[in-house]
Amino acid sequence: MAKSFMIGLVAALAIGALAWVMFIDPSAKSATETLGKTLPPRPEVSEEEPAGDTRNVLEPSQDPERGVVNPPVVPPPPSKYPIAYTVQLGDGLIKIARRFYNDPTLSRIIAAANDIENENLIRTGQSLSIPDPARRVELMAKYEEMTLGRKFAVYRARRGDTLAKIIETTYAAVEPGEVAAVLEQIAGANRLAPGQEPVAGQWLRLPPGTTASVPGNSRRVFWARDHTVVPGDTFYKLSGGTDEGERLVRAINGLSTGVEVLRVGSKILKPDWKTVRPETYALMRE
Repeated sequence: MAKSFMIGLVAALAIGALAWVMFIDPSAKSATETLGKTLPPRPEVSEEEPAGDTRNVLEPSQDPERGVVNPPVVPPPPSKYPIAYTVQLGDGLIKIARRFYNDPTLSRIIAAANDIENENLIRTGQSLSIPDPARRVELMAKYEEMTLGRKFAVYRARRGDTLAKIIETTYAAVEPGEVAAVLEQIAGANRLAPGQEPVAGQWLRLPPGTTASVPGNSRRVFWARDHTVVPGDTFYKLSGGTDEGERLVRAINGLSTGVEVLRVGSKILKPDWKTVRPETYALMRE
């Protein structure tokens, strides 16, 4: 009987303990039930969006250091060029270049933009397009191509001549503000370094690229044109058919009497014989 009593007591204690766990102590619930309610649900990965850590992915316009949105890129303002301009009385391309660019040496890009081969030939009332100076290289190349074969005034320098003096005595009506630009053009046409002056006896090309024109009323000045040597050209043919003419062609091109053959494709100055006077030949004996 005692044995049966002990078995019953143990069973009663077991049943009581089970009831305490299930109905009285909430902290003692099963681990499975507790985890199911306290842990967040496992995120589902969409098949359309790749899984991964995107916390450090910034929009292209965001600053990664400050976390602010950069201002949008503003395109540069449109150029004010080309500008339409009507030539006024007394205008020249150098004066116009100084007015628009504050640089009179850019007169040739205006000439190129308007297909003007001779910068001296503009007229009052003429409409011009003033180009963007950023096109300087392109337009200077166009100008050189346009003016290939143009005329130059040829001048024989005397002792004591300077470029400024030649401009003063040979050109007509060069305005004070244009002198520096004319000096640069003459130096460039004759490959003179900045500040370099001609030597006595040197033949100079005088480009008429200003409002001034070379009058040609001096025996020291005549006109010549760039000429590309073609097959069949000879000194005698280019000289107007005279020995003095041949010596003049050689002189203005710096070719000695020992040079007998002209190289096809080379460029030389060919005098405009209508502007060469008998006294011009005396220049070679100075």
